Amino acid sequence: MGRTDFGINYSWYGIINQTAQIYFRPGVEFKLSQRNLDFNKLVFGDQLTPYGPNKPTAQAPPQNVKKTYIDSRSSLLFYSPEFWVGASVDHLFHPAAAFYDPNYRVPFKYSFFGGYRFKLGAKGRGGHYSSNAIQDWFLISAYARMQEYQMQMDIGGYWNHDPLTIGVWTRGVPFLNLKHTPNIDAFIFLIGFKIASIQVGYSYDLTVSPLISTTGGSHEVTLVYKFDPNFRSRRREGPIPCPSF
Repeated sequence: MGRTDFGINYSWYGIINQTAQIYFRPGVEFKLSQRNLDFNKLVFGDQLTPYGPNKPTAQAPPQNVKKTYIDSRSSLLFYSPEFWVGASVDHLFHPAAAFYDPNYRVPFKYSFFGGYRFKLGAKGRGGHYSSNAIQDWFLISAYARMQEYQMQMDIGGYWNHDPLTIGVWTRGVPFLNLKHTPNIDAFIFLIGFKIASIQVGYSYDLTVSPLISTTGGSHEVTLVYKFDPNFRSRRREGPIPCPSF
């Protein structure tokens, strides 16, 4: 089963308060997607027996095993050096992307995100935090997603003392008892190290929901190279801000 997306994104930059460095950035995306399925190469659990594989009980899709559709999403972000908050809506065109049901349309997906960074570093002249001092900060963040009756929420925080970053997250909806969503699905532990413009990170998802019997958790390694942060384009605000956490 494969999926290929080709899209274009556009966003623009607005100033709410230049003195307080509060900005907003709306955005929109249009994309062309193609999904394809080779049903004969799929292996289902009920096929695996001590005597060799059986034929699958799952039925092949009655529709075309290649789906091509157009979709769109939009977003809005408010941010400053200390906080960010925003939302996005996916699947604005309700595409018909299902292999089995030609009448099924992908429902809206709503995402909400935000966070705040508490600076712990030393202050320089004028009471401002010095950019030359060791960048110590603590950050809290949340990311919620909803689609039909499904909901997922990630809540976590990071502690940063250059060049080291340590983070802990939880995935689930700990404060609500939802029928289709586990209260706690996993705990995520992260450690990162920054050397000049290179960032290296490792995270481990410790699954605590019933899914643990299948997955055993998961590992992720991240390598990021950040281009010249002092680059400024012809536009006065320079490049899009890139969080370092």
